[in-house]
Amino acid sequence: MTQQDTSAAEQPSGLRWQIEQFHCEFQQVTGVECCQCRKGRSQRNHIAIAARVWLRLKHVARQAQTSVYQRKQRLLDEYMTREPAQPTTAFA
Repeated sequence: MTQQDTSAAEQPSGLRWQIEQFHCEFQQVTGVECCQCRKGRSQRNHIAIAARVWLRLKHVARQAQTSVYQRKQRLLDEYMTREPAQPTTAFA
């Protein structure tokens, strides 16, 4: 690869940028970095569940033609609106 060959330089850069976007989005949306598990198996389970959450949010966001961040915020807004009226957990 030479500096004069821009297409050869753009392709790896584009792929690296997509990977960087995935990492940022994955961490911000799922909170995967907040895992307090000590055992390796528990950490792997946590990461696997976080990945499934991200995939589902990504799928729903594509269907709604919104970003993952907007979709997550909308889900949280709906939950916070509904929960005071109809609590899912009863406190005695």
